[in-house]
Amino acid sequence: MEILINYNLKKLNTLAIEHYASYFVNFNNENDIEDILLFLKEHSISRKMFLGSGSNLLFSKNYEGLIIKNEIKGIKTIFENEQYAIVEVGAGEIWDDFVKYTIQQNLFGLENLAMIPGTVGAAPVQNIGAYGTEQSNCLFEIFGYNFTTQKFENYNFDECKFGYRDSIFKSKLKDQFLIIKVRYKLNKSFIPNIAYKDLRNYFEKNKIELTAENIYNAVCEIRDKKLPNPRQIPNAGSFFKNPIINKTQLNELLARFPDLPYFEMDAENFKLPAAYLIEKAGWKGKSIGQAGIFANHSLILINLGDANSKEILNLAFNIIESIEILFNIHLEFEVNII
Repeated sequence: MEILINYNLKKLNTLAIEHYASYFVNFNNENDIEDILLFLKEHSISRKMFLGSGSNLLFSKNYEGLIIKNEIKGIKTIFENEQYAIVEVGAGEIWDDFVKYTIQQNLFGLENLAMIPGTVGAAPVQNIGAYGTEQSNCLFEIFGYNFTTQKFENYNFDECKFGYRDSIFKSKLKDQFLIIKVRYKLNKSFIPNIAYKDLRNYFEKNKIELTAENIYNAVCEIRDKKLPNPRQIPNAGSFFKNPIINKTQLNELLARFPDLPYFEMDAENFKLPAAYLIEKAGWKGKSIGQAGIFANHSLILINLGDANSKEILNLAFNIIESIEILFNIHLEFEVNII
């Protein structure tokens, strides 16, 4: 394990924004944590953060502290019966590789979460979700290291406090709890979920068999048409959360915007597509400096060439302001601003 000084982060974030970390370390063994603790103490470093593949974040300035990149690998089944299996996966595994592995093993529940960038360790922090499914639907337990208590700890589903793109690891335990392994409870019987409109339409149009592999491939094809590959067009994925409003707000908006799409979460709460709001406000395909909005999906902010963090944030805050004026809705960041 080598700790590097004044480390360039441009290749470690999918927006390709150039900032530097005071210190940076890759680790692939939980035994390295003791050395990391010693380094933090010896150098009086109070600030640290955990990094996966660098998606879903924006470095707004140089990071004064230690960035810890988790590369712990490994996938194994630790329990199974006729109904389900519990699979333990290292936090450094690539999420999409893990999803493909589960399908190959005839274990089901994660197939809708195809092609989401990032690592397994980052998935529960953000509580990633797409196409009608969240990773929390299958999560069983999380094992990691708490830098505050200086102990290895387990968190079960209830203790994770999952919400929409949220968890205890993103709030109360942010930069304190290092996820080492994640355990998922996956079904051995396949129950398809094509409630999401685009996915349902895909199967109705193409008349193909409803299998987990075909759902995975369908999601990949839909995502390819909508979302840019960060290796070709730097981006951090969905920049804003889809806002949740109450029934009164929804009725008021429908009176002004009859074509407003919405998703009923329960009798009183409704989720709106932020991309629709952004397009209605006239932002689709627009740019400020080298920061732009992807033409095929208005929820994606992109680096047009050599954007800096100020340009990205300037664009983002201008969008937020215009949405508040037009809809009286405050968009929240889905990306983590560091």
